Amino acid sequence: MTQARFQPHPPLSDDEYAALKEDIRKNGQIVPILIDEDGNILDGHHRNRICGELGIPRKFEIVADLPDDNAKMEFALRVGNLRRHLTNEQKRELVRSELQRNPNRTDAFIAGILGVSASMVNRHRHDLAEEAERAEREADWTPEYRAAIERMSDLMRQQVDGWIVICNCIADIGEQFPDQLAQSQQDIGMDRYAASEMLHEIEITDWDRFPGLMRAYRRVLPFRQQITGGITFTHETGWSDHPTPIPPYAEESA
Repeated sequence: MTQARFQPHPPLSDDEYAALKEDIRKNGQIVPILIDEDGNILDGHHRNRICGELGIPRKFEIVADLPDDNAKMEFALRVGNLRRHLTNEQKRELVRSELQRNPNRTDAFIAGILGVSASMVNRHRHDLAEEAERAEREADWTPEYRAAIERMSDLMRQQVDGWIVICNCIADIGEQFPDQLAQSQQDIGMDRYAASEMLHEIEITDWDRFPGLMRAYRRVLPFRQQITGGITFTHETGWSDHPTPIPPYAEESA
């Protein structure tokens, strides 16, 4: 019997496995192990293993009318998703795996199999395409150029990490000590011009690459007027007393 051929989901955690094992020990195997005509397990890999460990006779149920391996994998995904409580990271890995396994299916079809949104599938489809393009470009990089890019990337991450900390600290002070927000800016040497310039730099940074920055920016938005005094900054016009429109994608969940 082939046990892992159609096992697209990640293994249970130690606690989840122990809980399932204890339940089977007390109540027996209630849910049958689903197999195809050749004995390949489609659903129930953990139940199969636990029954073996406990010496409990296994209960099987054959699933017919699955014409090929692709149909069997999609069946395993659908059934497993109904039973499992996956983390966001596990869902992400499943989406990427399915896109790589068969990218010709629509976003909506893959989303239906995995129980996620079509927009999530579409986002990871674009990510995989960009990663492939980047890998192709990187193949021609000289060692010197690669070292320079890696160094600049490290510096960019450090700068973004700093912005995240500052935004979260401003939000914390604004929420807990609103009367001291202006004084806190003086204490760290950030005037309203520096604050407006920082916010603009955050707004033009790739938030898809730095999702933590987007969350921090949304936290600080309610205090924008206070920390900038209404002053805005752009590279084209410099500082201005005319407010710059807040990006709509930031306003939606602010």
